Amino acid sequence: PKQRWAALGLDSPAPPYNSGAYDSSRCSINALDRELFKRRRRRRDPGLCSGHVADAGGDVEQAMAEIFKNGVSHFLDMRRIASYAPDLGFSIAVDGLRNIPSKRKGLFNSGKDPPSVYKVITVLTPPGLFFQDPSVADDAQFTLKHDWEKPYNAPTFQDGFRRFRDKPGGHLTAVFEVRRFDPLVKGQTPRLDADDIFFAVLPILQKPTRPTSFLARKSYVDGGNHILPLFRGRCPRAVLDAADPYEAVKKCEVIPGASCVVRLVDAQSDAFSEPGPPYRLDRVE
Repeated sequence: PKQRWAALGLDSPAPPYNSGAYDSSRCSINALDRELFKRRRRRRDPGLCSGHVADAGGDVEQAMAEIFKNGVSHFLDMRRIASYAPDLGFSIAVDGLRNIPSKRKGLFNSGKDPPSVYKVITVLTPPGLFFQDPSVADDAQFTLKHDWEKPYNAPTFQDGFRRFRDKPGGHLTAVFEVRRFDPLVKGQTPRLDADDIFFAVLPILQKPTRPTSFLARKSYVDGGNHILPLFRGRCPRAVLDAADPYEAVKKCEVIPGASCVVRLVDAQSDAFSEPGPPYRLDRVE
């Protein structure tokens, strides 16, 4: 029987955590952890007055049954460990582009033209100063480091995370403007045509699903490894000013199969430190 495994020497029970048998030197608390502890202590949890209970007419048992009817995995959302803190901000990493259209034949086809080069510009709106006239690029972030070993139709960038601070809550959106450049021809400066510009959008904060939802009172960064559809042209003003950019972007011309791969993480979390799966496809769908 399993109860006798330890007595027979078949199993060694794990020692208690307070025995000093474990090495926790790699789990030391840093300054950000201490700040997070302070903010969590100040947070007032909704308890039995949450939106779920209110939706169930005040019946706690009915509310719990509704929450856990599909299991518990969907409810353990670590993205809500701490509400959005503008002073700490969030970080965005542009990892690459996929199935990007090319107007040149490229080195990997039968043609002799060198492949196009792509740059991605990350802009937060509001205020979106980069899209004003005249354009102000002070708060815009540009991809600089390319992985030249990747296929020409899947440009990959190695810049990693860029931090954005002191951005207001509400309808905060990241706009990724993709620009395609052809290599210099006989020393001439390459011309940027209208069909050389694409864009993708990503709402930064999670959207409340119900009027009584806890998200209606608190803002949380919608972190994850996102695959975003690409649209042709520059981001229209109607999308920049929209409360729901994905509703407004439906009127734009989508590029079939093309996408921009980005990581979004709250500065209070160390998740998504490396690019790769699992990817979130809800924006594509």
